[in-house]
Amino acid sequence: MKAKLAFGFVSGLLAFNASAQGTISFKNLNSSPAFNAPVYLSDGTTRAAGSQYVAWLMAGTTANNLALVPGVPTPFLTGGAAGYFSGGVVTMSGIPGGSTAFIQVIFWNLAAGATFPFAQGSSLGDSWGESSVFSVVTADPSATPPTPPAFLAGLGTRPLIFVGPAIPEPSTWAMFNLAIVASFFLRRRSN
Repeated sequence: MKAKLAFGFVSGLLAFNASAQGTISFKNLNSSPAFNAPVYLSDGTTRAAGSQYVAWLMAGTTANNLALVPGVPTPFLTGGAAGYFSGGVVTMSGIPGGSTAFIQVIFWNLAAGATFPFAQGSSLGDSWGESSVFSVVTADPSATPPTPPAFLAGLGTRPLIFVGPAIPEPSTWAMFNLAIVASFFLRRRSN
């Protein structure tokens, strides 16, 4: 009898925890509520397109405790939908349905690294980018009636831009120029 009660308690707790998770719709374009936040490469005119570019969701209960939401990075769409991603409904464990979640969208070029931190450390241009942190009230699928997934309206209507190529510091340029001058003098000296 005790085993059945324990099993029932644990099953109920797991069911409660599973139903207490908030959901969002992970995409950067929507008509109602209206938001349109395409992702551009660093030139500001070319939209990220294809599976080489991916987006992932970070979320937390405060702006200071963001973590990657488990899942697979979402590839960018192609053709007329370039610049957009559509990752479907995402369940955020640890963030109850109907509560405020803090969200950030990160995106990167897989050619720059298999993960976001590797892409951030890359010297390849257009290697990564991120949205600002914003808040959203998550949907509650266990409510009666269930609420539909929340949208990323906090992305607004401004484009998101990849970080451009790394620009060397002035000291790097000075060392480069010094090396050219030194090679010129060394070459003249040997003639």
